[in-house]
Parts: sequence; C-alpha cells; structure tokens
Amino acid sequence: MIVEAEKALMHYSFIDPIIEFIRHNENITFRVKNSSDDRSYLLRIHRPVSDGLSGLQHTRAGLESEMVFLREVDKKGTLKVQRPIVNQDGALVTEYISERFGPTYATLLEWMDGSTLAPDEENIDQIIYKLGEYLAELHIFSGP
Repeated sequence: MIVEAEKALMHYSFIDPIIEFIRHNENITFRVKNSSDDRSYLLRIHRPVSDGLSGLQHTRAGLESEMVFLREVDKKGTLKVQRPIVNQDGALVTEYISERFGPTYATLLEWMDGSTLAPDEENIDQIIYKLGEYLAELHIFSGP
C-alpha cells in the first residue's frame, strides 16, 4: 500500500515524507508527515475495498465538488474542517496511473487530530447532540 501513497505523493511538493498506512475501507488512507516542516496530512486514494462502497464520491466530479465544498466551509468559518491541499499542477484532485488499479484519483487534506467515535463513549448523548448541531449548520450552509 505504501507504494500507492508514494506514487500519489509524487504530484505534491514533499521531500522525504514519512508515510503511515491508516486503513482501507471506502478509501485507502495514509498519514503523511512532511519532514521539512513537521506538518501532517491525510492522503486519500479513492479506491474502495469493495465495489459496494464505490459511487459518485469516487468520480473526479464528485471529488472536486467535495474539495470545493470543504474550501468554502473553511473559508466561511462554519465548521473546522480539513483544508484541501492542491498538487503541483494547482489541482485539488490528483489523477495518476497505478500499476495495481490503473487510473486512480487521490486527494490530500491537512491533518486534524481527533479520535474515532465509539458507542461506549462516556458522554455519547452530548456528542450525538453536538453532531446534530453540526449537521444542521452544514444543511444551512449548503441550502438554497
């Protein structure tokens, strides 16, 4: 899997990045640490683990829409979101040829520290309520 990340990262301005595989479900995800400035990023290679997870969100148009949406949410300060990073060509979506998958899309986002939500969280009711508030804000933001 690291080979896939290295192939995608050739389209960005990293020098000796440290690549850590996270998981493969809807996307193949990696944490990438830039050696020169010690910043971290989330690299997503848009290849779902099974065909059942594939959809519009894996097309170039779907990915570009997601990246533009994230930029706008960030610009308005509506919510704290991961900022998309452009590649060396100034594009938000990177297309490359994978020896394993053929034509492949990748996106790079700023890393945000956090944890995975689990049903046994001590304050799960408050977390769910807050998530509902965030969803309402996104709904209002993306409205008519």
